[in-house]
Amino acid sequence: MERIKRITRTDIMKIAMILAGSAIYACGVNLFIVSASLYNGGLLGLAQIFRTLLKEMLGFDPGFDYAGIIAFLLNIPVMLLTYKTIGKEVIYKTFFCLAFQTLMLSVIPVTTLIDDSLTSCIIGGILCGAGTGMVLTNGGSSGGTDLIGMYFTKNNIGSVGRIAIYVNIFVYAIAFTIMADVKRIIYTLIFTVISNLTLDRMHSQNINCEVLIISKHDDAEIQNAIILEMRRGVSYWEGYGAFTGDNSRVLYIIVSKYELPQLKRIVKRIDPQAFVAVKNGINVLGNFEKRL
Repeated sequence: MERIKRITRTDIMKIAMILAGSAIYACGVNLFIVSASLYNGGLLGLAQIFRTLLKEMLGFDPGFDYAGIIAFLLNIPVMLLTYKTIGKEVIYKTFFCLAFQTLMLSVIPVTTLIDDSLTSCIIGGILCGAGTGMVLTNGGSSGGTDLIGMYFTKNNIGSVGRIAIYVNIFVYAIAFTIMADVKRIIYTLIFTVISNLTLDRMHSQNINCEVLIISKHDDAEIQNAIILEMRRGVSYWEGYGAFTGDNSRVLYIIVSKYELPQLKRIVKRIDPQAFVAVKNGINVLGNFEKRL
């Protein structure tokens, strides 16, 4: 019989952050992007195009923005195709996140808060990128290009934000034929760039860190804890303090920026006096598991 995983306080916090990120994303879309007559990228952008065609050609208008519902339906085949590569836990969280995001997109009214389109696309891009980044950082996904980007990231092909830009070219090619407005096209491109740059800054799993730990503990407690709790490899060598004259153990480990807080907690728990040096943004080749 499969053991039921116990829900911890950390799990609850991650779920709360996923919900908050979804709400922030929906606010960015309905309050700044749709209200400025701009289009999103990805599957939501396709859904908005379908929504526009249904409204203009068939007159279908239920009184709320149903683009989120269309996007939810379009995401189902994407989740099925990426299920094995991404993992069932992420897919479950994606389904949960999409359901909540669809609700937010449907209940948050499309309202014009700022008349200036340039300001709207900048603020909307920051909110959408930050909201998506919060969702991804906490193990969820808003589907669409996020799942596609995570799939390629898992295979070391690119980052989520960059893959999203490439995928959006097709969506915007369709949207541009509908808009036929150069000014709105430029604003849409500005929104896309800002949103995806913000996403890459938020999605800290893409940032690798080189960590050097110097501890006077002469046993293997720290490295064993890292291996067991984080499932990361550790290299070490025996050191010697030139100033103190004490023997020390020097540990070397590569982790993602997202894993760094957990590593610091492990070191502080075992040796609060340990010296820890961190270098961000390094490139890693070879046998290094890229986690999402």
